[in-house]
Amino acid sequence: MVQQVYEDVGVLRMLAKMKSDIQFVNPVFQGLLDKMIKKHKITVRYDEVNGLGPNQCWVAGRDIWISEQQDSDEDLMLGIMHEIGHIICPGSFMFRTGQNTFMIEYNCWVLGINEALKHGVIFSDDVIDKALSEHLGSYIGHDCRESSGHVFTGKVPEHWRRDYFLSELKRRTPSWIQAGCWVLKEVGKQMWAVIKELSWRI
Repeated sequence: MVQQVYEDVGVLRMLAKMKSDIQFVNPVFQGLLDKMIKKHKITVRYDEVNGLGPNQCWVAGRDIWISEQQDSDEDLMLGIMHEIGHIICPGSFMFRTGQNTFMIEYNCWVLGINEALKHGVIFSDDVIDKALSEHLGSYIGHDCRESSGHVFTGKVPEHWRRDYFLSELKRRTPSWIQAGCWVLKEVGKQMWAVIKELSWRI
């Protein structure tokens, strides 16, 4: 009996977390949001603290925060799908791009649009074009505009995220692994030099 009560409380807490502040007028977008909440275990809340501008959203973990100022239901739903794109974006993609912020952001727009498409929702060209122009374009020459835990007064160099990632990777990698990588790198240089020398002689 006690165990059942705890299980019920756990289920209620999970369901409460999965709820959303958002209620769309358009039933198509409401249906898509309900599916996304269930599929990806997300929450979608209005951000009343950080002073977001019109049509802005951000994500932390599986919690999506949105501005109360939205041009339309479609603008809002596309923004939510973009943040879901961040949730489902593979870490391998970020690694392959060298933590290139612009490429990551672009990919998350595409992933979000494709995720909506899987559920029969197609966003209009005008809304997609506006979103990419207003939001994706803001990352050009400003690599970490939305890095959490950091406050920037000006633009951040384009490869800041990549350089920060590499420095953190180096800092957290045990010294013996770093030493081994250095040895392999030096051996590789010597082998390449020998190969070039033999190629020239042949």
